[in-house]
Amino acid sequence: MSAVAATSLVCAVLIDAMIGEPPRRIHPVALLGRWIALVEGQYQHPKVMGVLILIGGTMVFAGGYAIIGHLAVRLPPLGSALIIGTALSTLLSIRMLTDVAAAVDDAIQEDLARARRDIRALVGRDTSDANAGDLRSAVLESLTENLSDGFVATVLAFTIGASLSPAAGLGAAATVKAVNTYDSMIGYVDRPLGTPAARADDLLQLIPSRLTALLLAVTTGRFRMLTDGRVWVHAKRPASPNSGWPMATYAAVSGVTLHKEGAYRLDPADADTSPDAAAVGTAIGHIRRTAVIATAICVVILWF
Repeated sequence: MSAVAATSLVCAVLIDAMIGEPPRRIHPVALLGRWIALVEGQYQHPKVMGVLILIGGTMVFAGGYAIIGHLAVRLPPLGSALIIGTALSTLLSIRMLTDVAAAVDDAIQEDLARARRDIRALVGRDTSDANAGDLRSAVLESLTENLSDGFVATVLAFTIGASLSPAAGLGAAATVKAVNTYDSMIGYVDRPLGTPAARADDLLQLIPSRLTALLLAVTTGRFRMLTDGRVWVHAKRPASPNSGWPMATYAAVSGVTLHKEGAYRLDPADADTSPDAAAVGTAIGHIRRTAVIATAICVVILWF
């Protein structure tokens, strides 16, 4: 089964890179998002309901993927890998992430007002008065953070789970994706219903965020930057205990300043340099190469 799991992961990444995600009307993650929006509301005991909603939704979501994996392994190895890989690809989003980032970058150069609207697909902050540097910073932050919690965390969970069986790998990957989806939608300080999801996501992203920071340093050839104490200090500036690691690391290795007004300023290299017109394109290349390296490592682990 190790060969099936390894081949499934390769298939998943190739499908995501070459074809992209299924239409939103049938996308499993989008369906989960609509369900979360449906059950979100005011409850007498919001944190208790948050736990129940998180557990119930995640069990159904991850259970569905696990059933697909369980049925798929009854097929010949190639068919099994194709089905599991196709299912896993719906939990990945590197192509969508980089495509949206590139589109926003083009809009920044052509129509700043449109860029301020389009960037809402990547970030939730108010960008109504953002200048070009602010928008590019937001794009870079989203690229690095989503590389961690949307890709590295998912393939790592699949790899760990698949050490038991491909079905367990799919279930583990779907669990991480479900919790992260809950957190991204309702995991805010003013929404007690989302507190359980936020805490669960913090735990699940603890290792992937730091692994992503390491991989970004390797990909950019600036591995020694991780030994710089300034990176560690800046990584702790965002409110999230995890998102600062890939963001601060990329700020250090790329020599650009990443900032969110009123929240944090990440400039470990003391460059004080706002991202320029080439910054997003360069970052997209780094994100894609880092995803390839992460995949290769996991494939080797699965195969052997």
